[in-house]
Amino acid sequence: MTQKWVYALIASLATIFLTTFYITQIHNIPVQQFAVQEDIFLTEYIIDGLHLEIVEQPEDRYKGLGSRLHMLDTEAMLFVFPELDRHGIWMKDMHFAIDIIWLDADGVIVDISTEISPETYPEIFYPQSKSLYVLECTSGCVTRYGFDIGERILKHVEK
Repeated sequence: MTQKWVYALIASLATIFLTTFYITQIHNIPVQQFAVQEDIFLTEYIIDGLHLEIVEQPEDRYKGLGSRLHMLDTEAMLFVFPELDRHGIWMKDMHFAIDIIWLDADGVIVDISTEISPETYPEIFYPQSKSLYVLECTSGCVTRYGFDIGERILKHVEK
């Protein structure tokens, strides 16, 4: 009985490892993102209908969605900057077109660029006014969700 339990445990651990490896490869997610880290995000960011990947570190903001092969229509990357500025976005190492949405400190849309293709690199896209957040989502998400300048779409929830 004990030997069967050990084999079952080993099989379960192998299944968990292989599933985690498969998911990280499909979504191009670095494995270290699965590590439990306490108090990294003091604020939770919510945009109805979108699963947000929050990017706060400079090296992560620099890379952005670059090198990813695809992204689901219900996923988006939210860049969180330390200060209001005209934050530029480029399409370095991108494999698919995106919509870019710039948001002020209150989560209100201040500018939008749609259907930006990878071929535009090295052009840098800037908003008309300062922003604190930049949202990158698949091309067409602005139309799908009906986003418009002046609309508050980002909600902040303090943890």
